[in-house]
Amino acid sequence: MLRSMRHGALSGVFLVILLLGGVGLVMMDWSGTVTGSISSNEVAKVGGTTITGVTFDRILRTNLRSLNMSTQDAYDNQMIERVLDSEINRMVLAMEAHELGVSIPDKIVADEIRTAIQPLTAQGMTSDEALTQLLQSTGMSHKGLVQTVRRDMSVELLSKSLNSLGIKVPDSVTRDLLQVKDQNRTVSLLSLPHDRLEGAEPEQGELESFYETIKARYTPPETRDLTMITLSTEELEKTVVVSDEDIQNYYNSNKEQFAVPETRKIEQAILKDEDTAMSVLNEFKSSGDMEQAVIKITGNENAYIGSESFEENGLLDDIASVVFSPPAGEIVGPVQTGLGWHVFEIEEIYPETIRSVDQVSDRIRKDLTRDALSTEILTTAEQLDDMLAGGASASEIQQSFPVELTRFEKVSRSDLINSEKLPDADASVVADEAFQLYEGESTIVSELSDGTYFTMIANNVYEPEAPSLSDMRDDVLKDWQTQQKAAQNFSEGQSLAEEIRLGDNTLEQAAETTSGKISRSTITRTDTPPAGITQQGFLQLFTAKQGDTLLLSSENGIVIAKVMQVNFPDPTLLNEGDIRDQEKILSNSVEQDLYLSYLTHLREKYDVEVNMDLINSTYGPQEEVY
Repeated sequence: MLRSMRHGALSGVFLVILLLGGVGLVMMDWSGTVTGSISSNEVAKVGGTTITGVTFDRILRTNLRSLNMSTQDAYDNQMIERVLDSEINRMVLAMEAHELGVSIPDKIVADEIRTAIQPLTAQGMTSDEALTQLLQSTGMSHKGLVQTVRRDMSVELLSKSLNSLGIKVPDSVTRDLLQVKDQNRTVSLLSLPHDRLEGAEPEQGELESFYETIKARYTPPETRDLTMITLSTEELEKTVVVSDEDIQNYYNSNKEQFAVPETRKIEQAILKDEDTAMSVLNEFKSSGDMEQAVIKITGNENAYIGSESFEENGLLDDIASVVFSPPAGEIVGPVQTGLGWHVFEIEEIYPETIRSVDQVSDRIRKDLTRDALSTEILTTAEQLDDMLAGGASASEIQQSFPVELTRFEKVSRSDLINSEKLPDADASVVADEAFQLYEGESTIVSELSDGTYFTMIANNVYEPEAPSLSDMRDDVLKDWQTQQKAAQNFSEGQSLAEEIRLGDNTLEQAAETTSGKISRSTITRTDTPPAGITQQGFLQLFTAKQGDTLLLSSENGIVIAKVMQVNFPDPTLLNEGDIRDQEKILSNSVEQDLYLSYLTHLREKYDVEVNMDLINSTYGPQEEVY
């Protein structure tokens, strides 16, 4: 069997979710332990419903592929927890929506699905073909798709309601916070670059010990010999045969798909006012010629539209309700729409029919071929995966399956990502998976963004060797001296800042003893940090009190800063537009806090449990096994 679900299996439903909108990614704090009611292969349990490891891996990789992010990067940046949180939020909101009786009518669900397949119909597919492709890509039945869309729309409706509570923050609070936001501060800054200090020489053995701690910095990247195996869909397609009997059987079981709705041939004229339209109608009834009636009454033929065939859903509702009721030969009107006043004649009626099998055989053959090919691809991919799991080589695979081999020799992870042989959208994820393999292992057979099925084999792994200290001595010495100067500079800066705080020293005296430079700036929160101060240090200047002294990091050293003056704007001069904008921001913030509190309540209500041990063991750093 396949070692995991196909990565592309949720691409269609992901499209639907994107079109519908989703619950925001809300981070929660998990205890991360397995309790007695959740098994070791389950990522989470929500109200009795479990999220298995395989199911979550499929959801995660679908999301990461859309972001071109590797699982390692996702783990390091807490994206895995966010994806899990998003799925759990969706589940608890769906359960709560169901309990509250939130239900989406069938017509609205159908309209949403119709919107979801519009990108496919825009490419020339019929609605039936587009829906069939969506169902195949998601692996869902019609019923399952409807249930999924209805659930997600209920979640969205509940979520929007919770985020639209109309909470108003008191005007006085808004004005106070706006004053804090718009304040400016005058600061004196003593810049002390690390390079002001002389570089010392290391003692015996000190440089050797230092090099051991930074050796990885000088070590070249690991390289590998890799073989990429891609499944040739062209060759597989040649094996797919759809017989006339298959076509007939499908036609007999799905005749409703080939129904042609009633069509009416309608002659019409559109006049500018009701009186003119009535005159044309009467003249037409007398003469039997609508065009001549228009010319006689209006003096020209501009208002005559002519004859055309329509289905009922191809007309405005106001017109369809009128012209699809009378029998053939009936004259109807005048009828007012936004276009003017209409006069109609129902010339002919073509009843609803079912297209013959001969008329639709090409379409059926195309659909059945596509379905059979999709099944054949998955079956072949599963067999290929089984052979790889059994230790088959690339050459053995090529003898058994219609595949293409692409070889990469001594490539680094960066080389693989930048290779023209991989789609840009998949390169980072593929490289991440290929460089997690042990020598001789292969990745699971999975799907690229272009629909190609592939696997990657690690033929050889070349462990990099760090250069000797003697080869890198000058560079290592420079790094050691840089570190030493930074440590010494920071230590001296701490002492000076403390003396200034206690009144035993001044910024000016410290500048004389250190040969540093003092600058003076008046700053607001939106300014670029002065003196190369880091963004974090810049924000500290706005939390300090007037007269405070701080030690801050800068781009090339440290800065001793003293807050000389804090200036708040005159509250009577605040801009009313700014006040209203700030009020909206604060109100939204309060609503979001309440929303998070409600989600926390729902998680407790539906007994949410999360197995972070499984998350960490699956996606976290792996210990080497010797």
